[in-house]
Order: sequence, then C-alpha cells, then structure tokens
Amino acid sequence: MHLLPILIPVALFIIGLFVIGHKESMEESKLSLEDSGRLYKASSKVRLWRLLPLISIIAVLQLFKLVPQKNHLLFEALSFVLVIVVTFGISTFFRFKALVKEGVPESYIQAMKTYAKARFAMFLILPLLVFIIGILPLLWTILVNFFHPHSH
Repeated sequence: MHLLPILIPVALFIIGLFVIGHKESMEESKLSLEDSGRLYKASSKVRLWRLLPLISIIAVLQLFKLVPQKNHLLFEALSFVLVIVVTFGISTFFRFKALVKEGVPESYIQAMKTYAKARFAMFLILPLLVFIIGILPLLWTILVNFFHPHSH
C-alpha cells in the first residue's frame, strides 16, 4: 500500500495546526501586559489538562498492545479517535473555564474558541480525507475502464 494517500491529509493537518498556532500567537500579541499575565496564570493552572490528549494517546496505544489481536483494526481506530476527541474536548473545556476565571478579555476567548473549533473540525475531517484520497486511485480505475473499456 502506498503511503501517499495517508501522508497528504496528515501533511495538510499539520500545516493547518501550524497556521492556527500562528493565528493564536498573533492574538496573544494583541493582549496588554496585564492580560498576558492573566493568560499565563490561566494557562499554568490547566497545564496538566492540556496534556490530557497526549497522555490518552499513550495510554490507548499501550492498551492496544495488551489486547489480543483478534479485534478488528477499524474498531481500534475508531476507539482511538473517540478517546482523543473526548480528551481534547475535556482539555479545551477546562482551558476556557480557566481563561474566564482569570479575567482574560472576551475577544481573546472568542478567538480561541474559533481556533479550537477549527482544530476539532480538522481532526474529525482527517480520517475522511485519508479515506477519500486513498480511494481516488480505485475510482480513477473504474472511470477509465467505464469510458475506455479494453477490447478483447
């Protein structure tokens, strides 16, 4: 199996994360010194919650090593995505709760909510992109054979 159908969506996903990170840093640069201090204080309070998705990825991968290989690969992939999405949601919830509690400006919080939604959407679309790009060669073969059948 060629890796290109998987690498293209993953590369787009990583580029999207870099773009969102750049936009977030631009929003942070707009904050006053006092608001930056509030942001730092709120971020330090939820540092462990921000690591929750990474910790869950490591835990799920270790769990898959312990489970017998009789399970279907699709089940493992879907459960892996579900765990990441849930932990990402929990982490984001506690992050925004801390931002509000520390009094970070509402305009900054709204911008961060927009970027969090974009990250979440990108993560949900990634498996779909892998599937679509992975099936393109098959669809191309079907179309070519349909319009230009081989003569016997």
